Amino acid sequence: MLLTILVIATALSSDGSIIINMSEGETLSSPSRYARWCEKPKLVICSGSNLNIRDIVNAYHKLNQKLSEVVEDKCECSLTPGVIKFGVECFDTSNLYGVTYLNFNIETECLNGSLVQIKKNDHLVLTHEAGHSIGWMHSSRYGHLMFGDYNRAGWSMEGMK
Repeated sequence: MLLTILVIATALSSDGSIIINMSEGETLSSPSRYARWCEKPKLVICSGSNLNIRDIVNAYHKLNQKLSEVVEDKCECSLTPGVIKFGVECFDTSNLYGVTYLNFNIETECLNGSLVQIKKNDHLVLTHEAGHSIGWMHSSRYGHLMFGDYNRAGWSMEGMK
C-alpha cells in the first residue's frame, strides 16, 4: 500500500509574521528534510510566470539537486508525479513571498511532486522555495537560506548537504 502525505510548506513571509511551517510548528536550527527526490525530477517553469529559467536552474544547482529535464509549459494546480512545477498561481499568498506544496511517500521518504508559487521574484525567494520543493524545512538560524522571514534570511546553507 502506498502511503502519502500532503504538506503545505511555507516560505518567506513579507511581514515577518509567524506562518505555517513544514515541520508542524517545529523550526530547527539546522534544517532537516522531510523527504528527497529519489529520482531526478523534471522541472517545469510555468509559462506566463515571468520567472527567469536560468535563475531557477541556478537555484537547484546551488542546492545540489540534479534535474532530469527543464521545460517551459502550461501548468495546472495539480501535483504531477516526478515533476516540480515552478511559477504556479494556485494559492492565496497575501502575506507570503512564496509557498510550496509537496507530496511524498512516508515509507520511502521519496518526493512525488511539488508545486511552487512565487510572489516576490528575487534570488533569495527562488532559492528558498527551491529548497522546500526538494524537501528542506525551515531553520531557526538568522541569516540561513531556509529561515522563514525574508528580512532575516540570508545565504548561509550550513547543514544542507
